[in-house]
Amino acid sequence: YWTDEFLQWNPEDFDNITKLSIPTDSIWVPDILINE
Repeated sequence: YWTDEFLQWNPEDFDNITKLSIPTDSIWVPDILINE
């Protein structure tokens, strides 16, 4: 699970959709995951 703060939209403009799933081969994802 990864959240990108730059991928945002106004849900009211898109039928109140607040989340979506995108295949990792369709969007850039980091090569590493850092757990804090």
